[in-house]
Amino acid sequence: MSSLLINELTGLQYFVTQEIEHCLISSEIIRIQHLNEINPTFLVSILNSKAAQSQIQRSTKGAIIGHIDQESLKSIKAPLPPREIQDKIANIMDKAYKQRREKLAKANELLDSIETYFLEQLNIQLPAVKERRSFAVRLEHLRERRFDPFYHRQVYDSLATSLEKNSYPIYYLGNLTKLIASGQRPKGGVRRIESGIPSLGGERINSNGGFNFTKIKYVLRDFFDRLENVHVKPGDILMVKDGATTGKVAIVPKGFPYKQSCINEHVFRIVPEDKVDPYYLFAFLYSSLGQKQIQRLISGAAQKGITRQAVSQIKIPVPPLKIQTQIAQEVKRRRKQAETLRSQAERVLREAKEKIDSMILGGSDETEWSRRA
Repeated sequence: MSSLLINELTGLQYFVTQEIEHCLISSEIIRIQHLNEINPTFLVSILNSKAAQSQIQRSTKGAIIGHIDQESLKSIKAPLPPREIQDKIANIMDKAYKQRREKLAKANELLDSIETYFLEQLNIQLPAVKERRSFAVRLEHLRERRFDPFYHRQVYDSLATSLEKNSYPIYYLGNLTKLIASGQRPKGGVRRIESGIPSLGGERINSNGGFNFTKIKYVLRDFFDRLENVHVKPGDILMVKDGATTGKVAIVPKGFPYKQSCINEHVFRIVPEDKVDPYYLFAFLYSSLGQKQIQRLISGAAQKGITRQAVSQIKIPVPPLKIQTQIAQEVKRRRKQAETLRSQAERVLREAKEKIDSMILGGSDETEWSRRA
């Protein structure tokens, strides 16, 4: 049986495929069933079109959290062309989704290959570790380090052993950086500041080591000028210091869109020393070798996070600068190629949706029905 899911909060739709047909839906989702007389992919395309989304936005209710209810949804008007045109539109979207999946899969393969390449260049082998629910720790290790069981998990001890066996000397991050500093927030917050100097929080760092610049927040110029240590510059590494995404990292590129910006209290600004390639350092912190160390060093009960002192204790193998640069350039090349594939994937889908929008709004001679809808 064909089903369509609609998010009450966003109005976006999703056609139920086999891999999720045995799942439950939350209270924020509306389920439409019995789509046997209409191509379900066509219906998703129509309801996600600009014409239908504008109606959905007008039908939303609620002052704080807008949503659309079932009765409002029933009032949405949409064209219903002959089945052959429905199938044609559905075919356009099916091809676009398939191309998007293929390109994203290739992008993920490239990103995954970086980990293998990194380990090979550093001559590090990570053995498979079977975690045990109970284990023993030597008393002297407890005296030297933290007492909690999480810190002493076998996967972390195995990583530490593997790092020590690499081909190059080990340095603490604190010895490879000029500065590790966290930002601040103005008294009273930044909610009402609509312009000024961009302030970057943890939500601006995405999972791919890049940046998300939607809904940027700002601080005033005088506040910015008082906090020189948190001014963001090309070559800096930014790390989320607390919350659910603790440890996410990004490197500030030369073409960063803001000539002046700063970080807030949820982010560390890490400035590498001249003896280490910034992109090599970023690549290490982004890899599982860096991320697992960060996970191990996270502390706190209600608000988990990592301290500046703990960050400075992350262990990093440091090859000669020439080899660092070679590794960094290859990592950069693969990441750029993956980013290109991701951009192509989104463009394929966007162009398909634009074509459908044009057909629905009467931009095609084949769809006179859309002008009468």
